[in-house]
Amino acid sequence: NRIQEETESLEPLLQKRSSREERLAELRREKASLIAELEYIRREDMLDEHGRVQPILIESESPLVDRLEINEFLFNAQMARKPVELLVLKISHLLEMLHRAEVQAELFLQDIERSQEMLTSLRAKNLALLERVELSFTWRQRTLWRFAANTFEHRTFVAGHCSKSNGHILYLDGLQYHCNEIKELLHAIESYEQQDQVKEISLQENQLD
Repeated sequence: NRIQEETESLEPLLQKRSSREERLAELRREKASLIAELEYIRREDMLDEHGRVQPILIESESPLVDRLEINEFLFNAQMARKPVELLVLKISHLLEMLHRAEVQAELFLQDIERSQEMLTSLRAKNLALLERVELSFTWRQRTLWRFAANTFEHRTFVAGHCSKSNGHILYLDGLQYHCNEIKELLHAIESYEQQDQVKEISLQENQLD
């Protein structure tokens, strides 16, 4: 009888325990659902763990973000009570900077265009000078060969002209010849086989340094 009485008194306790376990499981499911809902709201509203709004910041590799302190401004503006006014002022400041940069870029482009024009003019002058130098060099070479021809061929082949047996003296004073042109003259003398006939070459006032 006693065992039966204890068994009968235990059954209500077991039912209560079962009911409470079911309730506990239901509460746990509700808790998990609420946590998931809070996480969703937090992500959608950009809230931190304490329910505060997370500021929107810029992630960029550009050094301008740090140089202009953009993220610092965004953080302070979003924490302020009236962020719109701060945003307008910042945008105005950035537009002013862009305008100055655009003006400087335009001036820089104008400088580049002027430099290119100067380079084109200098290139044309250099080409003209080079052409003149080449013509002058060619003319001086031709005069050297003509000088050699007049000196040697005239004395040898003109009828009635007597050649001096004591050799030739070449007077090249004041003609501003250079070393390369003197070498050309020596080549001309060798071509006429007059090495032994040329006794003296006068080269005063020439550019032989």
